[in-house]
Amino acid sequence: MRVRLLGFDQKADKWGSELFYEAFEAGVRARIAEGIPEPPREIPEDIPPAPPEYIGQNAKRVWSSAWGFGYAFAVRETPGQRIINRRRAHEWQRTLHSRRTTHFDPRKLAGCWRILSGKNSKYLRLSRSGLLAGAGLQDSVIVWQIVGQWSVEGDRLVFHYASYLHEGENGASYRACSILINLTPKTLKLATDQNSFERYSRIPKIPPALMRRSLLGKRVNIK
Repeated sequence: MRVRLLGFDQKADKWGSELFYEAFEAGVRARIAEGIPEPPREIPEDIPPAPPEYIGQNAKRVWSSAWGFGYAFAVRETPGQRIINRRRAHEWQRTLHSRRTTHFDPRKLAGCWRILSGKNSKYLRLSRSGLLAGAGLQDSVIVWQIVGQWSVEGDRLVFHYASYLHEGENGASYRACSILINLTPKTLKLATDQNSFERYSRIPKIPPALMRRSLLGKRVNIK
């Protein structure tokens, strides 16, 4: 069963991680209510149905998966952890509300973008025609490749993945949505998850080797 946690789930009107966390916590509470304080490390077979706010097939799958994991493996959040999580959520909301605009011109988004984070990197090509291509590297090894279409819906950057190759597996097509935070001629900032951001830099082009399927899982020399 494939569960998508990337970006914003428009049917449920919540972030994928938010759906997961709420279901995860519900599983913990259910176990404690049954008088089982310690994780049994075994997922129960009788997982309750998703509540009404979990709209859509993906949200229901998230509920089933997260509730079971919470019941089986989770230890309740400490007061200190709860404070840290609330602080992060507050900072995320403050960043979201501080945006200068919520309307973005797709023509200014078109081009090639890159994130560098230590030995990891991520590349995206947003063609003016609406075509999407990209790849991710870990320590110079291509670990995933994507092909599809992209569009802008209000303040959201929407990716329609036609193909998602990861570790030799071709995932089913799906839709992911991120909130546009800021766009300049050289930088792009997205809210990709609750409390999480991605900061891209514009580059002239994506190295052609990154999109060759035959090189997936192999080390490449990108200059």
